[in-house]
Amino acid sequence: MKIEISDLKIADPTGFQISTELEKISVGISEDDEARRYPPRPEFNGLRVKSTTSDYIFLVDKGYKRLIPNGETYNNLFKDWNGVKLFELSILPTARNISENAILARSLGYAEVYLIEQGMKRNVVSPAAMDKYYFDGRKVFNVPKILIDSINTGPNLQ
Repeated sequence: MKIEISDLKIADPTGFQISTELEKISVGISEDDEARRYPPRPEFNGLRVKSTTSDYIFLVDKGYKRLIPNGETYNNLFKDWNGVKLFELSILPTARNISENAILARSLGYAEVYLIEQGMKRNVVSPAAMDKYYFDGRKVFNVPKILIDSINTGPNLQ
């Protein structure tokens, strides 16, 4: 359910009417409410999914659908556009979008690969996890260790 308020009028006790223009206020279900209504579905982790009625593609991560915001971000992460599944998206709760321009990175001389997004690094724990998420190892940026070390650590991708 979504409620939008585009114009708010407030009565002044002096009899004048005060009009306050608002761009938009949206009231909806919070992520916590949605998680209670639709529990996470971790059995679908790693899938890239879309509905039959939209071109938007989501990554299933920790059992939640996360919007991949654009083609550039998609191309930064994944091998190609094959394997995106048509899916009943309503069974998955929604989490924050994948950050625009998210990347895969590793410290120079180290094997660990990280998904860098939402201000954090998330370790892709194994080659099997890289495959599960369809991440492209050829797109991993090699960066100085100090850069990786300076990014907050988020949950692993398994």
